[in-house]
Amino acid sequence: MACSSSQRASFQYFIALLPICLILLAGGCIPSEKGHSETPNVGSDQQLSNALQHAKERLLGDQDSALIRIDQLEAFAKKSNDARMVLRARGLKAEVLLHNKKAGFADYMKEMEGYDLPGAPQAYAPWVNYYRARWQLGDRKWDLADSLLQNLFKGAIGPSDPELNLRSRIAQLELYGHRKEQTKADSLAEILRPALEMRGDPELLWQYKMAHALAHLNAADPQGAELLYGESLTAADETRLDYAKGLSLKGIAYAQTDQGLFDKAAVSANKADEALVRADDQRDRVEVLKIIGYCYWDKLGPEEVVKRWDLAHAIADSLGMKQEIGMSLLYFAKFRVGLDSAASQKVGYDHAARFDTAMKMIDRAEHIALGLNDGEFIANVVNTRSAILNWQGRFEDALAANRQAHEYFLKKGNGQMATSSLINMASNEIARERWSAAQEMLEKALPMAESGHYNHLRLLALNRLSFTYRKLGLFEKALAYKDRWTDLKDSLDGLDVTAKIAQTELRSSFAKRQFADSLAQAQAMNLEREITMERVNHLRRRSFGLAGGGLIVIVGGSAAFVLDRKRRRERYAKQAAQLEIKALRAQMNPHFIFNALNSISAFIREQDPEKAHGFIARFGRLMRMVLENSRKSEVSLASDLEALGIYLELELARSGHTFDFNITVDPAIDQEETMVPPLVLQPFVENAVWHGMAGQKDRGKVEVNVRMDSNDVVVTICDNGNGMPKSKPVDTGRRSLGTVITKERLDQLAEQKGRPSGFQYMECAKGTCVEVVIPV
Repeated sequence: MACSSSQRASFQYFIALLPICLILLAGGCIPSEKGHSETPNVGSDQQLSNALQHAKERLLGDQDSALIRIDQLEAFAKKSNDARMVLRARGLKAEVLLHNKKAGFADYMKEMEGYDLPGAPQAYAPWVNYYRARWQLGDRKWDLADSLLQNLFKGAIGPSDPELNLRSRIAQLELYGHRKEQTKADSLAEILRPALEMRGDPELLWQYKMAHALAHLNAADPQGAELLYGESLTAADETRLDYAKGLSLKGIAYAQTDQGLFDKAAVSANKADEALVRADDQRDRVEVLKIIGYCYWDKLGPEEVVKRWDLAHAIADSLGMKQEIGMSLLYFAKFRVGLDSAASQKVGYDHAARFDTAMKMIDRAEHIALGLNDGEFIANVVNTRSAILNWQGRFEDALAANRQAHEYFLKKGNGQMATSSLINMASNEIARERWSAAQEMLEKALPMAESGHYNHLRLLALNRLSFTYRKLGLFEKALAYKDRWTDLKDSLDGLDVTAKIAQTELRSSFAKRQFADSLAQAQAMNLEREITMERVNHLRRRSFGLAGGGLIVIVGGSAAFVLDRKRRRERYAKQAAQLEIKALRAQMNPHFIFNALNSISAFIREQDPEKAHGFIARFGRLMRMVLENSRKSEVSLASDLEALGIYLELELARSGHTFDFNITVDPAIDQEETMVPPLVLQPFVENAVWHGMAGQKDRGKVEVNVRMDSNDVVVTICDNGNGMPKSKPVDTGRRSLGTVITKERLDQLAEQKGRPSGFQYMECAKGTCVEVVIPV
């Protein structure tokens, strides 16, 4: 069976990162190269460390101050014969030039290429490639950044460097975030985390968390983004760098804004501003001040908004931040026309001139956007201009602006923006009740949206076409387009729900494990407290017996105490086993649900979305069963096998019907009355499908046979796949997480039932067979 794209990507990332992990395990990062000295100078090392921290504290602050500190660090590193620290200092200089977007960056990269590390010729070349990729990321030129990063991963330039590889992978994670490729971002993040935790560098961990959070923010998952930005803030605290704290808080504010939590976002943004002021990071303050003004728009008076935005615009202007200047002009334009006469007077604006003033601001923003050749920025300019022209009643001018934008985007090959501008033109015609003109434009826009898979624009075009045909009196066509809109929306809603469930499961799986552990601990403590109280009461009773009953009562009381203590220990052990099973079951559910989500999402991606509705319904049934069963220690065999059957149906659909499956139950078994722990069989069936069927040329087959043996349910799961490796024992660390958890569950079940339980792999002619014994 073919691997999914996410699995292939994960494997490629793992192979790429394997050398890093081995080097880190062997001894951490590449050691400093300190001339010929064999005895470390502890005092010198401490001074060097202090100089490094001193340089990093103002890294994103005033450029001249930052470069002075970095020059001091480089001079000190040269004096200490620490070639690695010299490289670090030069890298920090590149970071400063990157942050300030200085023209001298390109010249410095050429200069940096000529440097060498002792014993490592051209060691600087791959670092130069990395910083050039970062520059393209800052310029929003994703393809160029990707190309430069891929050169690094292929080893096209220079030697392998663990730190460089980690930094480059974090840059790739950021690239996925900008491109809204959350699945790739999550896969890469999962693989990067162990290597970063092993390295123990809080600054790298902070950068990693920031990049991962960006991916969730841009993928419309602000809750997940807020959690990840919170984790980045924790890492930022360990770096002792104010700019890191400020940027993390800025991310939190953005995530809270996307959730409509404007009061919280304002608090986070103000904290971010305070941290960035301490770091003297004026560039990042511009964005933060705009967030604060946006949050205050409907909360405080207009003067508070103007106060923040005026400051943001002044800072951007002083630093030559062209894009930020242009975007602030668009903000101001919409803000100006939205004020009533009283509010305009309060901030000293001429209310009568609000539209003329707004258009002048938009003209300036357009000039900047065209100079930057930024398609998204240009689209923002056009949308702002059209909205204000329509607001003013200048519909023909608004239409002309959209037509001009449409031609521009067609010329530039930007299909999405060209389609959007065409739909905007149609919307303008609809507003003026010019139905035929609107219908003609929408009929052109719809195939463009469909060929480009611009789903949001497809929905807009279908909805407006239905409305337009209804106004034209063509009710049959109106109904047909409405049906297409409904079908598409249902399909996309299904995809969205599936993605959201996956996001929720990813966010909550660790929390569930923590909660389960905490719950077990709390219940165990309550049980211990009860035992202690019983012991106290018993001692009190025994004291009374000693006072009034003599030696016989003493002996009898002591014997009773010993027996009672033994009984309580047994009860405690039994309850502890039950609690451990609950905790293990809480770990199992996210694993099961996540794999099922992978199956259904793969089917939706690879097959006809119109046929996916039935499978989503089956998945909904499976979700309900899993959630209901997760609250129970035991479920009926019928219920557990039904869930297993649905799971196999989903796997069958995902694989393109490349295998058959059959579930056989001994007729003598009462499936409704026979109770088993939930989800015990699923990991073995999953292994049969994912590993047994992988690479199969012939049609695969999975068989599940259930029978009774004395008081045990015995389940045999067989496949006709490639079988298990003969050269390795079965119990190697290659089993899935679900199988490991299941073994622990069966061990605890044996403790609880007082009878053996477990599983064993058996010899078979072809493929793999496993026998699972469940005491009932």
